[in-house]
Amino acid sequence: MLDGIVKGRSPNEPAPLGGILKAAVALIAVCSLSLALRPAMGVVDRPVVEDAFYCYTVSYNLAHGKGITIDGSTLTNGFQPLFVFVCVPLFALAGNHKVLAIRLVFVFEWALYMATALFLAQIVRDFIASDDDRVSSLIPWLTAALYLSAALVFLQHFNGLETGCLLFFYAATWRYYQASLRDSHRHYLALGLLLGLLVLARIDAVFFVLILCVNELLSRRKLRFRERAVRFLELSFPSFLVSSPWWVYNLVEFHSLMPTSGRAEQAWGLSAMRWRIIVVAFERALAPWIYSSESHLDWTAGTAVRSLLLLGVIVMGIRFRRQLVESFCRYTSASEESRRALEFVGCLAVSLIVLAFWYVLSSWATHCYTRYLAPLGLVGVFLLAFAGAQLYRRIPAFVSVGASVLLVIPILVGTVILWRANTFFAGSPMLRQQLKLVTKYVPPNDVVAAGQSGTLGYFRSNVVNLDGKVNADAFGYQSRMREYLPKVQAQWLCDWPSYVRGYLGDHPEEYGWRLVAREGEFVLYHQDATRAGR
Repeated sequence: MLDGIVKGRSPNEPAPLGGILKAAVALIAVCSLSLALRPAMGVVDRPVVEDAFYCYTVSYNLAHGKGITIDGSTLTNGFQPLFVFVCVPLFALAGNHKVLAIRLVFVFEWALYMATALFLAQIVRDFIASDDDRVSSLIPWLTAALYLSAALVFLQHFNGLETGCLLFFYAATWRYYQASLRDSHRHYLALGLLLGLLVLARIDAVFFVLILCVNELLSRRKLRFRERAVRFLELSFPSFLVSSPWWVYNLVEFHSLMPTSGRAEQAWGLSAMRWRIIVVAFERALAPWIYSSESHLDWTAGTAVRSLLLLGVIVMGIRFRRQLVESFCRYTSASEESRRALEFVGCLAVSLIVLAFWYVLSSWATHCYTRYLAPLGLVGVFLLAFAGAQLYRRIPAFVSVGASVLLVIPILVGTVILWRANTFFAGSPMLRQQLKLVTKYVPPNDVVAAGQSGTLGYFRSNVVNLDGKVNADAFGYQSRMREYLPKVQAQWLCDWPSYVRGYLGDHPEEYGWRLVAREGEFVLYHQDATRAGR
């Protein structure tokens, strides 16, 4: 089947590449898992992001019988449900040890990280379906190494949010669609259940579910329309049924299908800046091996390197378009599994393009665009693994071995940096500045408010969220926060100066708010009760 692969080296020639790839996968697995053992201040810091602590707080409250709340009393829907609910047993197991709970979550994320690589490895192996046993044994390890070594994939799996869970369910659904789906009602209903879990993993996956269901309705021309309609219903109805408790909860308690986290970031408009950032997000997702966090280096050198790489791929694709078409057609015509794998890729790519348009038109949260498009990384790994299989016997052995060794370097360097966080980077300002300020100056029983309240609310009680992401009550007071703060008895406010000005005006002192202290990027204000309301 692989005519281009079998030309070149002798099939009996020793191939060190397979052993090196296995060692690379094992080394990355051990290094990434070791991060769960870092000192307490490290394990709750990067790559965990600020918004992850909202999820942790809800899981903690659920585990301790306080319900779906952010503070033990206020209901919230500002999170993606599946990951939060699945983590509840981990928080129950950890009891009141909040750092231990995060360690357990990290181990769970590691399991999803490895399982996603396993599913992708199986998908690529069965897509190519080589008759050469050596190639068949090499492809899974190549795919796993490519996925696990991608810096952006690594950070997204361990960011403390639902991203790793989402990538896992996309890969699991893709694998089921490729290998297990048969022309039976039972298999289509099972796929519908998987699609429902995918929506619960992240609700914007509903775009993908709709496109996949419509594809089943429109693309199977050999079937009668009635049969296609039955398949459509067998996919769409179970997926809606599985995800419906979340939709009902949102409608009944918050009168909107969209969580407050989405509503707080919604701002419809046309913006050149948003389009520029979504293009960079696409580049990052398609080439996740070239990423250095949200830094100036990534926006300049990183974008330039990714652009040149993707431009080179496009030029080569145009140059060899006939061979590529013939190659893909050969696979898809020879195997049902190959056809379904490619069909899933097409539906996923279309859904992510639709998703990109949705966010660029509706959301001002440009810093999240890269995370929103994370599933595109699965497509990037799939295509690169396919290309690697094609080139395996056409390039010198030392080149393939050297490239394989280079794959592990970003994760090894990242592991060292994360173990020595205090040496290499400043860490989370919410953890090391905001929490420090509040712990030092605010009495434990006093209420403190903040726009960015994730880390603060996880490690401290009596915290009120102001930006509306997880607190629907505050959502309606964004332009008149001075009215809201007395309602929640908040006499302390700790946040960035720009947030404070947005909530209290340019002269907080006129309303009885006094600057108490500063720490790095954060300021802490306290309201004099005798001057409150002026």
